[in-house]
Amino acid sequence: MDYIEQLISNLRIVYASLAFLRQVEELKLLVAGRAEQIRQREDALLIAYRQLESSIDELSQQVEEERQRIDRALQQYGDPEKLR
Repeated sequence: MDYIEQLISNLRIVYASLAFLRQVEELKLLVAGRAEQIRQREDALLIAYRQLESSIDELSQQVEEERQRIDRALQQYGDPEKLR
C-alpha cells in the first residue's frame, strides 16, 4: 500500500470506528463478547489516529521546508512580482 492509500485507509478506520463507538449503548456492553469487540475497535482507532498524527507532522515539516526553499530562491533571484 502506498503512502496516500495508507493515509486514506487510516482516515476510514478513524471515522468508521468513531461511528461505531458513538452507537454503543451502555446496556449493550453487558452482552457477552461485546466489551472485547469495543476494546478492539478502540485500539484500531488509536493506532490509526496516531499514524495520521505522525503523517500530518511529516507533511507539515515538508511544507515548511519547501516554503523556506522557495523563500530563499526568491531572495536570491528576486521576486518576479516585485520586478514589474
